[in-house]
Amino acid sequence: MEINNNNFLRWAEYPYVKDTKFVPCPYPTEKNNLPYMPVLVPGEVTAFYVNVANGVEYTKGFKLNLITPDGTIILESIAAVLLDSIEEDRFNFVCYLTCPNTTVGVYRLQIKNSDNTLDLRSNMVRVMTSGFEDNTTIVRYRNNGRNLFGFNWVVLKNFYQQYRLHIFRIDQQPEYNIEQYRSSTTGKLRNLNGTMDRFVKFQSYYFDKGAHEACEALLFHSEIWINGKLYTFKTGYSSEPLIASKRSKGEFELWDEGFSSLNYCSGTEGLPYDFRYLADNLGRRIIINKNQRIIVKTSI
Repeated sequence: MEINNNNFLRWAEYPYVKDTKFVPCPYPTEKNNLPYMPVLVPGEVTAFYVNVANGVEYTKGFKLNLITPDGTIILESIAAVLLDSIEEDRFNFVCYLTCPNTTVGVYRLQIKNSDNTLDLRSNMVRVMTSGFEDNTTIVRYRNNGRNLFGFNWVVLKNFYQQYRLHIFRIDQQPEYNIEQYRSSTTGKLRNLNGTMDRFVKFQSYYFDKGAHEACEALLFHSEIWINGKLYTFKTGYSSEPLIASKRSKGEFELWDEGFSSLNYCSGTEGLPYDFRYLADNLGRRIIINKNQRIIVKTSI
């Protein structure tokens, strides 16, 4: 894992382990006949909420099964299905699924109750044990303080939906806001104060209509984590028209919350030669001596 950044000589812990915050750039993946599918990795958690607007009435014991696309049960009771009370006698489903060890392939998830009066089946999911790190990302999100799209976020204070999806970084750019002045003695421009942000453009690969709509809703949430990094909304979601195919690409832009930096004027002119003020990325003033040793950190 890299231990420093924003530098031209980067250091990593040995043995090298890929940084979990790494967001892959897309491979030139050829379009295939597979449908849109979230990816399940054995041992990895997928957290989901079945957001029915008014909830469901079924209240008897529930279980989550892994089934083939045509409905044959492969593994039974692979995770507990929890109930979220929406109103009297009406509920929604919450589940934390740790994918079990099973054969690589295409499956569905099934929610059934004990008397078989309920049989809910998901869209298809793909179980992978290799080759997923460089062409998928973990997307984790929630909304704070307000319910959205049938999600009971206000009550579920610590719950995040989490999926592994084919979403990639295709571009990133810094955005500068620098206040400058012109020196009265030299006539040269000097940087006084400044901020720098970074926005990242993401692309969703070969999503169907429902997955595109889920991405549109995703961007409306207050917390969006992609591979462990926090992002916030910049621009809305756009997707290619589904004319010649049932799947297409989509794009959106997010601000990288971990990148934002401040650069304040540090007022070094009146200090002795041996000492200088600097400002770190948390806005604290750092006094260093001529040997570049940090003396003290204070708030600006």
